[in-house]
Amino acid sequence: MELLTDKAIEDKTAPISSDADNLVAQTERMEIKNDEDLGKAGDLVKLITNRKKKSEEARTALVKPLNDHVKFINDQFRPVNTKLDDAKRNAQGKMNEYVQWVEKQRKEREAEERRAAEEKALEAAAQAEAEGETEKSDEIIDNVVNLPERRSEPVRQYGNLSTTSNRKTWKVEVLDITKIPLQYLVNMCDGEQSIVDAPLAILALDRKKIKEELKQLKAGVEEYQIPGLKVYKALSVGVR
Repeated sequence: MELLTDKAIEDKTAPISSDADNLVAQTERMEIKNDEDLGKAGDLVKLITNRKKKSEEARTALVKPLNDHVKFINDQFRPVNTKLDDAKRNAQGKMNEYVQWVEKQRKEREAEERRAAEEKALEAAAQAEAEGETEKSDEIIDNVVNLPERRSEPVRQYGNLSTTSNRKTWKVEVLDITKIPLQYLVNMCDGEQSIVDAPLAILALDRKKIKEELKQLKAGVEEYQIPGLKVYKALSVGVR
């Protein structure tokens, strides 16, 4: 497609612009003192309307090929970008599955170590109790009961081109929309009817409100109770 130069476009618009200047000058000189003047003013308005229509036709003749070309380009790239988005989503999904599996293994290993420590502590506490050292027995049990749960440590993995790190992000799953409080729902057809009367089909989660509430939570909180929803932190990966 051959594009017009700026000079060619200016040459095409110059007579249209000159005509518009002339019409503007006529309206500025216009005086309406009688019915005949009113009729002439109406004729001028009609003429201006026709000139505006022709100006739009000229503009469209220049712009439409460009718009059609842009649409063609977008249509060619849209499926490509969709495939790339799918590929990225697939890869990150598998990465998330892996780090979640690693985290699950860590928790299971930690739970087993905790059980072993508890069994050993109970044996030591029983031995101390048998020897009459009640306070020592109580202290041993208190120590094992109050062992803090170890939190997952941030992991950073370096590739040749990227840096991958794990993080925990909030996830929201709908369990039963009929049990979700109205303050967490928005009407997708706002203005047509109140949210109380709106059918479930046009209601959606007010994710912005939920997000604002989650920001107020203390560090370390990994679950949030909202009826009808499952709100929790899940381990995922980020790539830079």
